[in-house]
Amino acid sequence: MSAQTIGILFEEKVHKQLLKTGQHIYREADIRKEYPNITAIDHMIIFDNVCICIQDKYQQSKNTND
Repeated sequence: MSAQTIGILFEEKVHKQLLKTGQHIYREADIRKEYPNITAIDHMIIFDNVCICIQDKYQQSKNTND
């Protein structure tokens, strides 16, 4: 599996976990539609006048024991 595919799967896992908070979670495509000048944000949570932006990064470990 390519690093890009693993990264996409990782983003999906993060999104599913964030949904468990009960808050409205914006995904990258929704963020770009709503805020066209914002890029490189994978998830955004807005609640109680707070905005939390998350950018996921998958990095393959160089340690073969991981």
